[in-house]
Amino acid sequence: MQPDPEIQIVRHLPSRIDVRGDESLPYLVHVNLRPPEFMSVAWALLYGGSEEILARCASREAVDRFLDSNELRDHPRLRRISITSPDGTVERIGER
Repeated sequence: MQPDPEIQIVRHLPSRIDVRGDESLPYLVHVNLRPPEFMSVAWALLYGGSEEILARCASREAVDRFLDSNELRDHPRLRRISITSPDGTVERIGER
């Protein structure tokens, strides 16, 4: 499967991806997940208590592809998803 040029992972804990985001991709997606149950204490010590994914996307359709391809909308450990559009509007999904 080829990487989608309209989606860029900017940050992911715990995989240590932390790159400067491409500013030409105007949508910002922030996903926050609870740690895996069997290692919550270790996860908190190592990574600060949450799994986080930060991605930049070119369009709302690219945001939807990113969330759907990774099944993030219904992920069992989902805390919240925040989508910031180019005009600064923030949409929140799954506030748990």
